[in-house]
Amino acid sequence: MSGWYTKYCSECGAEIHVHENWNHPPSLCKSCKARHAAKWYEKSCEKCGTTLRICLDWAHPPRYCKSCKAAKEAEWTEKRCADCGAIMKIHRDWAKQPEYCKSCRKRRADKWYDVSCKDCGKTIRANRDWAHPPQRCKECKHDHILILGAVGALRDTFPFALETTIEQRGLIFTDKVAVVRNKRTGEVVAEVRMDTKGLIFVDKVAVAVDHKTGEKLSTTREGSRGVFFPTRTADTYKSGTGEKTHRTEMVTKGILFPKKVAETIGTNQSDGNKTITRRVTKGIFLWRKVDETDKTGP
Repeated sequence: MSGWYTKYCSECGAEIHVHENWNHPPSLCKSCKARHAAKWYEKSCEKCGTTLRICLDWAHPPRYCKSCKAAKEAEWTEKRCADCGAIMKIHRDWAKQPEYCKSCRKRRADKWYDVSCKDCGKTIRANRDWAHPPQRCKECKHDHILILGAVGALRDTFPFALETTIEQRGLIFTDKVAVVRNKRTGEVVAEVRMDTKGLIFVDKVAVAVDHKTGEKLSTTREGSRGVFFPTRTADTYKSGTGEKTHRTEMVTKGILFPKKVAETIGTNQSDGNKTITRRVTKGIFLWRKVDETDKTGP
Protein backbone atom coordinates (compact mmCIF):
# COMPACT_ATOMS: atom_id res chain seq x y z
CA MET A 1 0.00 0.00 0.00
CA SER A 2 1.20 3.51 -0.83
CA GLY A 3 -0.24 5.03 2.39
CA TRP A 4 -2.16 7.79 0.61
CA TYR A 5 -5.87 8.33 0.97
CA THR A 6 -8.43 10.99 0.12
CA LYS A 7 -10.39 13.29 2.46
CA TYR A 8 -12.48 16.37 1.81
CA CYS A 9 -11.85 20.05 2.62
CA SER A 10 -13.92 21.06 5.66
CA GLU A 11 -14.94 24.30 3.99
CA CYS A 12 -15.37 23.82 0.25
CA GLY A 13 -15.54 19.97 0.05
CA ALA A 14 -12.66 19.67 -2.41
CA GLU A 15 -10.59 16.44 -2.35
CA ILE A 16 -7.36 16.48 -0.38
CA HIS A 17 -4.67 13.78 -0.72
CA VAL A 18 -3.46 12.85 2.76
CA HIS A 19 -0.70 10.42 3.82
CA GLU A 20 -1.36 8.14 6.74
CA ASN A 21 2.03 8.94 8.31
CA TRP A 22 1.24 12.67 8.70
CA ASN A 23 0.77 13.61 12.36
CA HIS A 24 -1.49 16.55 11.53
CA PRO A 25 -3.36 15.92 8.33
CA PRO A 26 -4.78 19.12 6.75
CA SER A 27 -8.45 19.88 7.02
CA LEU A 28 -8.41 22.60 4.34
CA CYS A 29 -7.46 22.50 0.67
CA LYS A 30 -4.66 24.77 -0.61
CA SER A 31 -7.02 27.46 -1.88
CA CYS A 32 -8.97 27.62 1.38
CA LYS A 33 -5.69 27.72 3.38
CA ALA A 34 -4.49 30.61 1.21
CA ARG A 35 -7.76 32.45 1.77
CA HIS A 36 -7.50 31.96 5.52
CA ALA A 37 -3.88 33.12 5.59
CA ALA A 38 -4.84 36.35 3.80
CA LYS A 39 -7.16 37.25 6.69
CA TRP A 40 -4.27 37.48 9.16
CA TYR A 41 -2.06 40.49 9.67
CA GLU A 42 0.37 41.78 12.26
CA LYS A 43 0.25 44.80 14.56
CA SER A 44 2.25 45.92 17.60
CA CYS A 45 1.09 45.91 21.21
CA GLU A 46 0.24 49.50 22.11
CA LYS A 47 2.21 49.25 25.36
CA CYS A 48 5.32 47.13 24.81
CA GLY A 49 5.47 46.79 21.01
CA THR A 50 5.27 42.99 20.89
CA THR A 51 3.97 41.68 17.55
CA LEU A 52 0.35 40.45 17.63
CA ARG A 53 -1.37 38.25 15.05
CA ILE A 54 -4.78 39.72 14.20
CA CYS A 55 -7.59 38.22 12.14
CA LEU A 56 -9.83 40.36 9.97
CA ASP A 57 -12.85 38.42 11.17
CA TRP A 58 -12.42 39.47 14.79
CA ALA A 59 -15.02 42.04 15.86
CA HIS A 60 -12.74 43.46 18.59
CA PRO A 61 -9.05 43.11 17.68
CA PRO A 62 -6.78 43.16 20.77
CA ARG A 63 -4.72 46.28 21.48
CA TYR A 64 -2.33 44.66 23.95
CA CYS A 65 -0.39 41.42 24.24
CA LYS A 66 -1.42 38.91 26.90
CA SER A 67 1.04 40.11 29.54
CA CYS A 68 0.20 43.80 29.04
CA LYS A 69 -3.52 43.01 29.03
CA ALA A 70 -3.14 41.19 32.37
CA ALA A 71 -1.19 44.13 33.82
CA LYS A 72 -3.87 46.62 32.71
CA GLU A 73 -6.67 44.47 34.14
CA ALA A 74 -4.86 44.47 37.49
CA GLU A 75 -5.18 48.28 37.56
CA TRP A 76 -8.97 48.00 37.83
CA THR A 77 -11.06 47.09 40.83
CA GLU A 78 -14.78 46.79 41.54
CA LYS A 79 -17.04 49.01 43.63
CA ARG A 80 -20.78 49.07 44.23
CA CYS A 81 -22.98 52.03 43.28
CA ALA A 82 -24.05 53.93 46.41
CA ASP A 83 -27.64 54.13 45.10
CA CYS A 84 -28.55 50.88 43.33
CA GLY A 85 -25.67 48.60 44.32
CA ALA A 86 -24.61 47.85 40.74
CA ILE A 87 -20.96 46.86 40.33
CA MET A 88 -18.74 49.53 38.78
CA LYS A 89 -15.22 49.19 37.40
CA ILE A 90 -12.88 51.63 39.16
CA HIS A 91 -9.35 52.51 38.04
CA ARG A 92 -6.78 52.87 40.78
CA ASP A 93 -5.28 56.01 39.18
CA TRP A 94 -8.55 57.98 39.19
CA ALA A 95 -8.19 60.99 41.51
CA LYS A 96 -11.93 61.08 42.17
CA GLN A 97 -13.72 57.77 42.20
CA PRO A 98 -17.42 57.80 41.23
CA GLU A 99 -20.01 57.06 43.89
CA TYR A 100 -22.78 56.22 41.42
CA CYS A 101 -23.13 54.15 38.25
CA LYS A 102 -23.93 55.82 34.91
CA SER A 103 -27.69 55.27 35.13
CA CYS A 104 -27.88 56.61 38.69
CA ARG A 105 -25.72 59.61 37.77
CA LYS A 106 -28.09 60.38 34.91
CA ARG A 107 -31.12 59.95 37.16
CA ARG A 108 -29.60 62.33 39.69
CA ALA A 109 -28.62 64.82 36.98
CA ASP A 110 -32.19 64.80 35.61
CA LYS A 111 -33.43 66.08 38.98
CA TRP A 112 -31.62 69.37 38.50
CA TYR A 113 -33.11 72.26 36.57
CA ASP A 114 -32.58 75.99 36.10
CA VAL A 115 -34.69 78.77 37.60
CA SER A 116 -34.24 82.52 37.40
CA CYS A 117 -33.54 84.66 40.45
CA LYS A 118 -36.66 86.72 41.15
CA ASP A 119 -34.58 89.83 41.80
CA CYS A 120 -31.74 89.88 39.25
CA GLY A 121 -32.69 87.13 36.79
CA LYS A 122 -29.46 85.18 37.31
CA THR A 123 -29.74 81.42 36.68
CA ILE A 124 -29.97 79.25 39.81
CA ARG A 125 -29.69 75.45 39.97
CA ALA A 126 -32.59 73.79 41.79
CA ASN A 127 -33.38 70.17 42.63
CA ARG A 128 -36.78 68.51 42.27
CA ASP A 129 -36.36 66.83 45.66
CA TRP A 130 -36.10 70.16 47.48
CA ALA A 131 -39.26 71.06 49.37
CA HIS A 132 -38.51 74.79 48.98
CA PRO A 133 -36.63 75.58 45.74
CA PRO A 134 -34.57 78.80 45.90
CA GLN A 135 -36.21 81.98 44.64
CA ARG A 136 -33.12 84.17 44.83
CA CYS A 137 -29.45 83.69 44.07
CA LYS A 138 -27.01 83.81 46.99
CA GLU A 139 -26.10 87.43 46.33
CA CYS A 140 -29.71 88.62 46.21
CA LYS A 141 -30.62 86.50 49.22
CA HIS A 142 -27.86 88.26 51.13
CA ASP A 143 -29.07 91.65 49.85
CA HIS A 144 -32.74 90.93 50.58
CA ILE A 145 -32.67 91.41 54.36
CA LEU A 146 -30.66 94.64 53.92
CA ILE A 147 -33.26 96.00 51.50
CA LEU A 148 -36.10 94.95 53.80
CA GLY A 149 -34.35 96.63 56.71
CA ALA A 150 -33.90 99.86 54.74
CA VAL A 151 -37.56 99.85 53.66
CA GLY A 152 -38.75 99.03 57.19
CA ALA A 153 -36.84 102.04 58.51
CA LEU A 154 -38.40 104.25 55.81
CA ARG A 155 -41.83 103.62 57.30
CA ASP A 156 -40.91 106.03 60.12
CA THR A 157 -40.04 108.66 57.51
CA PHE A 158 -43.26 108.32 55.50
CA PRO A 159 -46.58 108.31 57.43
CA PHE A 160 -48.31 105.75 55.19
CA ALA A 161 -48.07 102.10 54.18
CA LEU A 162 -45.36 101.30 51.65
CA GLU A 163 -45.13 98.93 48.69
CA THR A 164 -41.75 97.86 47.27
CA THR A 165 -40.80 96.15 44.00
CA ILE A 166 -37.37 95.14 42.72
CA GLU A 167 -36.52 96.62 39.32
CA GLN A 168 -33.53 96.43 36.99
CA ARG A 169 -31.85 99.59 35.70
CA GLY A 170 -29.44 99.77 32.77
CA LEU A 171 -28.96 97.72 29.61
CA ILE A 172 -25.46 96.24 29.72
CA PHE A 173 -24.49 96.63 33.37
CA THR A 174 -27.80 96.28 35.18
CA ASP A 175 -28.32 97.46 38.76
CA LYS A 176 -30.91 96.13 41.16
CA VAL A 177 -33.09 98.91 42.58
CA ALA A 178 -35.85 98.58 45.18
CA VAL A 179 -38.54 101.11 44.24
CA VAL A 180 -40.61 102.19 47.24
CA ARG A 181 -44.14 103.53 46.61
CA ASN A 182 -47.07 104.88 48.58
CA LYS A 183 -49.21 101.75 48.82
CA ARG A 184 -52.47 103.67 48.37
CA THR A 185 -51.54 106.12 45.59
CA GLY A 186 -48.68 104.24 43.87
CA GLU A 187 -46.46 107.35 43.98
CA VAL A 188 -42.72 106.61 44.14
CA VAL A 189 -41.33 108.06 47.37
CA ALA A 190 -37.89 106.47 47.68
CA GLU A 191 -35.37 104.06 46.17
CA VAL A 192 -33.02 101.61 47.84
CA ARG A 193 -29.81 100.69 46.02
CA MET A 194 -27.07 98.24 46.92
CA ASP A 195 -23.57 99.68 47.41
CA THR A 196 -20.26 98.73 49.02
CA LYS A 197 -18.44 100.31 51.95
CA GLY A 198 -14.88 99.90 53.15
CA LEU A 199 -11.42 99.57 51.62
CA ILE A 200 -9.82 96.51 53.21
CA PHE A 201 -12.97 94.79 54.51
CA VAL A 202 -15.64 95.57 51.93
CA ASP A 203 -19.27 95.14 53.02
CA LYS A 204 -22.44 95.42 51.01
CA VAL A 205 -24.93 98.01 52.24
CA ALA A 206 -28.40 99.19 51.23
CA VAL A 207 -28.67 102.95 50.67
CA ALA A 208 -32.11 104.62 50.86
CA VAL A 209 -32.59 107.81 48.81
CA ASP A 210 -35.53 110.23 48.76
CA HIS A 211 -37.02 110.06 45.26
CA LYS A 212 -38.02 113.74 45.03
CA THR A 213 -34.95 115.41 46.50
CA GLY A 214 -32.27 112.80 45.87
CA GLU A 215 -31.25 113.15 49.51
CA LYS A 216 -29.53 110.13 51.03
CA LEU A 217 -31.71 109.09 53.98
CA SER A 218 -30.01 106.06 55.53
CA THR A 219 -27.52 103.22 55.15
CA THR A 220 -28.38 99.68 56.21
CA ARG A 221 -25.64 97.15 56.86
CA GLU A 222 -25.51 93.59 58.15
CA GLY A 223 -25.39 93.07 61.91
CA SER A 224 -26.13 90.41 64.51
CA ARG A 225 -27.86 90.03 67.85
CA GLY A 226 -26.77 87.61 70.54
CA VAL A 227 -23.44 86.02 71.51
CA PHE A 228 -23.75 82.24 71.75
CA PHE A 229 -26.47 81.85 69.10
CA PRO A 230 -26.25 85.08 67.06
CA THR A 231 -29.22 86.12 64.94
CA ARG A 232 -28.57 87.88 61.67
CA THR A 233 -29.94 91.43 61.54
CA ALA A 234 -30.06 94.46 59.24
CA ASP A 235 -29.03 97.60 61.12
CA THR A 236 -29.99 101.00 59.73
CA TYR A 237 -27.99 104.18 60.34
CA LYS A 238 -29.04 107.75 59.70
CA SER A 239 -27.10 109.52 56.98
CA GLY A 240 -24.95 112.40 58.12
CA THR A 241 -24.82 111.56 61.81
CA GLY A 242 -24.25 107.79 61.51
CA GLU A 243 -26.69 107.25 64.39
CA LYS A 244 -28.20 103.78 64.54
CA THR A 245 -31.95 104.13 64.15
CA HIS A 246 -33.48 100.69 63.41
CA ARG A 247 -32.85 96.97 63.60
CA THR A 248 -34.57 94.41 61.35
CA GLU A 249 -34.83 90.65 61.81
CA MET A 250 -36.52 87.87 59.85
CA VAL A 251 -39.18 86.23 62.03
CA THR A 252 -41.90 83.64 61.49
CA LYS A 253 -45.53 84.71 61.83
CA GLY A 254 -48.59 82.49 61.84
CA ILE A 255 -49.45 79.06 63.26
CA LEU A 256 -51.34 77.12 60.61
CA PHE A 257 -49.57 78.76 57.68
CA PRO A 258 -46.28 80.15 59.06
CA LYS A 259 -44.50 82.68 56.88
CA LYS A 260 -41.24 84.60 57.13
CA VAL A 261 -41.58 88.37 57.48
CA ALA A 262 -39.17 91.21 58.25
CA GLU A 263 -39.74 92.86 61.63
CA THR A 264 -38.25 96.35 62.09
CA ILE A 265 -38.09 98.22 65.36
CA GLY A 266 -36.57 101.60 66.23
CA THR A 267 -33.57 101.45 68.54
CA ASN A 268 -35.05 104.18 70.75
CA GLN A 269 -38.62 102.92 70.47
CA SER A 270 -40.34 101.91 73.72
CA ASP A 271 -44.05 101.78 72.79
CA GLY A 272 -43.86 98.26 71.35
CA ASN A 273 -44.82 99.31 67.84
CA LYS A 274 -43.11 97.35 65.09
CA THR A 275 -42.97 97.65 61.34
CA ILE A 276 -43.70 94.46 59.41
CA THR A 277 -42.66 93.89 55.80
CA ARG A 278 -44.22 90.87 54.13
CA ARG A 279 -44.22 89.57 50.56
CA VAL A 280 -47.63 89.36 48.85
CA THR A 281 -48.83 88.41 45.38
CA LYS A 282 -50.93 90.91 43.45
CA GLY A 283 -52.85 90.72 40.23
CA ILE A 284 -55.26 88.24 38.64
CA PHE A 285 -53.85 87.33 35.24
CA LEU A 286 -50.43 89.01 35.45
CA TRP A 287 -49.20 88.16 38.91
CA ARG A 288 -46.48 90.19 40.55
CA LYS A 289 -44.85 89.89 43.94
CA VAL A 290 -44.38 92.99 46.08
CA ASP A 291 -43.23 93.70 49.62
CA GLU A 292 -45.80 95.54 51.72
CA THR A 293 -44.60 97.53 54.76
CA ASP A 294 -46.77 98.92 57.55
CA LYS A 295 -46.79 99.41 61.29
CA THR A 296 -48.35 97.05 63.79
CA GLY A 297 -49.19 97.54 67.44
CA PRO A 298 -47.66 95.82 70.46
